[in-house]
Amino acid sequence: MENKQNNSHLCLNCDACWLCSSSMFADYTTESQLKIINCIQSVKIQRGDYLIKDGEESLGVYCIKKGSVKLFQRMNKNSEFVLMISGRKEIIGLNSFLNKEVFRFSAVALNEVEACFIPSVLLKNFMDNDQHIHEVIVKQICKNLDSIDKRIVSLSKRNIRERCAELLVYMVNKNESDNKLNFSMSDLASLVGTRKNYLYKIISEFTKKRILTFQNQKIVVTNFDALSQIAMGNDKV
Repeated sequence: MENKQNNSHLCLNCDACWLCSSSMFADYTTESQLKIINCIQSVKIQRGDYLIKDGEESLGVYCIKKGSVKLFQRMNKNSEFVLMISGRKEIIGLNSFLNKEVFRFSAVALNEVEACFIPSVLLKNFMDNDQHIHEVIVKQICKNLDSIDKRIVSLSKRNIRERCAELLVYMVNKNESDNKLNFSMSDLASLVGTRKNYLYKIISEFTKKRILTFQNQKIVVTNFDALSQIAMGNDKV
């Protein structure tokens, strides 16, 4: 399912635009920022839509303005390996841009997502004229690789209960605004790396212990400290 809606003017009046607040362009003049904004496209997709598909030609990178996307590689017809979750102000597609290759992963919206698409030609022009951009891009790639490394370690060393708690803690921290998480059980099971039936048992346990509750079909974290303890391997909770 794919339904990208493009609008090159969505960013222009956004007071919280990542372009004006992120370190990548924070030192640019207002005039320069507006020139950049006029060259990018805003994309809006719904939950389940693809932002990026494995094998597609890389024409640029995306900066997430709102929502979260799941980056994954398809293992076979019925399984996938989740690389990481990217959220607000995070940029995806940098590796493919630098290597001048097709995308080696897919990115699917976990909820309603708005993103800014920066064409490769524009980004290359930034890099050719500003050393600071090089540094920011390298830092972002290192950050992404670190997130993937941490996920691999988590999958190998933590049990499913701990991984579930760790994921919920991570998503609350990434959510910034509140402790409500709008993800389906299928999405959560995929992210945790388990079957949906087993995930139900874990969520049910957390609910009985009043660590979680549900509100309008959203998971609400009601005891963040207890959830963090479980994520760290404290099975006494």
